[in-house]
Amino acid sequence: MTTNRFAKKAKLENRINHNEKYMQLHFSLMEPFSQPFLAGQYVSIKIGERQDLRSYSICSSPSSLDGFDLLIDVTPHGIGTTFLQNLAIGAEIEVLAPLGKFVLKNDVLDRPIVLIGTGSGVAPLMSMCHQFLENMHGTHLMQLLWGERFSKDFIWLDTLNRLQQEHSNFKFLPTVSRPVEGETFPQGRVTDVLNSLQLIPSTNYYLCGNRSMIEDVSKFLLDKGVWESEIFYEKFY
Repeated sequence: MTTNRFAKKAKLENRINHNEKYMQLHFSLMEPFSQPFLAGQYVSIKIGERQDLRSYSICSSPSSLDGFDLLIDVTPHGIGTTFLQNLAIGAEIEVLAPLGKFVLKNDVLDRPIVLIGTGSGVAPLMSMCHQFLENMHGTHLMQLLWGERFSKDFIWLDTLNRLQQEHSNFKFLPTVSRPVEGETFPQGRVTDVLNSLQLIPSTNYYLCGNRSMIEDVSKFLLDKGVWESEIFYEKFY
């Protein structure tokens, strides 16, 4: 699949404010009107008069060629977040896309997969779920580990539960690191969830989150005997 990197024009079609933390934006492509991308890739948006670039992972399925969805964590209140929060429906933006090599590898249909994300790092992993389960009809086990500080921040639970019901080879494993009284979600960090799993040999691990999470999980996996060549993450840093 060709994924040429060049400036594109896109129009904001819809905004969903899921909760106090997450906002989801849907953009339709204008020039060109169609462009393939790979699950896990991201776009860089030109922000403000200075045309600063801010990068955001695509969370939608790569089967949608005429647009893309972004999941935005609004809590940092940076210039990119503020720009997107104030962007009017119907407004046009310029983007560089698609970018990044954090994509499912060529042997994706031959190995089990563990997707590990914290916070908005789940965005590219959701795109991978859609590609593997719905587009590629993968049959090997795929597990999604998603860590949040608080259970109130989880979104897409209906979609993830549906994927579990429709695909016997898909498991969704949420965890919260700062549980509240009466918490119903599993508690701990994503490394705690990993420690409770039976790691399957010849599994590919895809990590997306902040630097410390990637370092901690990578070290955990390496200490468990996972090959470095089986661990993949987006090099934003």
